[in-house]
Amino acid sequence: FRSRLEPWLESRGDVILPADVSDPRIRFGDGWVEVGLLTHQAGFPIFASARFEVRLDGGTLTLVPLEGRMGPKTFDREALAFLADYALLDDRSELDPSGELRVPAVIDLVDGRRVVLDELEAAPGELGLRFRTVGP
Repeated sequence: FRSRLEPWLESRGDVILPADVSDPRIRFGDGWVEVGLLTHQAGFPIFASARFEVRLDGGTLTLVPLEGRMGPKTFDREALAFLADYALLDDRSELDPSGELRVPAVIDLVDGRRVVLDELEAAPGELGLRFRTVGP
C-alpha cells in the first residue's frame, strides 16, 4: 500500500505535503491505523507517526488519537491534540471534547445516490471495509 499512498495523495489535488516531508506510510493493527511521514529537521531525516483507534459508530467514522512518535520521542494522546486542526479542514469533521474526531461515514454522489460505510475492521496488516450504495 505504501507504493500507492503517495500517488493517491497527489491525485486528490487538495492534499499537499510540505517540502520537508516525504514517504507517507500507513500501517494497520488490531483496531488501529498508524500514519507516518519522513520529515527533515535540521538536515536530519526523522520518521514521525501517529496512531489512531478507528471504529464505526452507527453512521459515523470515529478516530481516537492514541500515541505518536517522532524519532525516539513518544507522545501521548493529549500531545496529539494539534492534529485536530488538520482534520477539521474537512468541513464534515467534528471534534468531540474528549479529542475524538468524528466524520460521517456517508459519501454523497453527484447523481443523488449515497455510499455508506457499513463495516470496518482494522487487523494486523489490513483494513477491511464494507460499503453499500443507496438510491436517491
